[in-house]
Amino acid sequence: MAYKNQHRGDEFYTLREDVEMLCSQYLDDFKKPGVRVLCPCDTDESEFVKFFLENGVNVTWSNELRYQQFDFSEFDWVVTNPPFSMMGDFLNRIADAECGGLIIAPLASLVAKGCERLLRAGWHAYDEGVPDSFMRPDGSVSQFGWVVILTHRADWIHAGTKKRYAGPRRPPEDTLEGIPRYSRVCDVPDTWEGDIAVPLSFACVKYDPSRHDIICHDALHRIDGSNFFRSWIVTIKD
Repeated sequence: MAYKNQHRGDEFYTLREDVEMLCSQYLDDFKKPGVRVLCPCDTDESEFVKFFLENGVNVTWSNELRYQQFDFSEFDWVVTNPPFSMMGDFLNRIADAECGGLIIAPLASLVAKGCERLLRAGWHAYDEGVPDSFMRPDGSVSQFGWVVILTHRADWIHAGTKKRYAGPRRPPEDTLEGIPRYSRVCDVPDTWEGDIAVPLSFACVKYDPSRHDIICHDALHRIDGSNFFRSWIVTIKD
């Protein structure tokens, strides 16, 4: 399990195979002398906590299920799957602490102010090769768009997954308040003038804090009178 929360809509438990996939590559870092790992949204039933204890990692967790009780800056890594309803506050606390971390979050978290701060600070976001199935309290499994926000670069992304960004580019589909809007990352040009609206997955594929400025990180608009889309609005730095 990743965590339990009083808001039942927040209860998505990370599966053991996903915990192992995400954490195994950093195990040597977790086990370095003096390194402290915090699982602030987890109980001793958490698969994160179980994995760390089984592998001799110095891990602290919260049986009170209150991440606010911890000073994140006292830890080297924060590893967890936070409650959705508190994601904005949680990511801001991570950014304030300037610690390392591996955070599982819904894709929509990319528009959170805390996530913007982390990406500007050099963190990385991944939406491929990441968990997409989570256990619910009733034993059912839910699947939808997730992202891993990580202080270190990940090596679980295989080259073949980038094929979805190949192919000829198409022009902007329409405009968002007069700004050209792209719905596919593969259509976003390598360089442009002015501001453009890009899909959230731009953060996971092309965003470079040394080249791009985030003008607006929470643009919500309606297309064709029915479907809602979220976009980033970005510009190239001078």
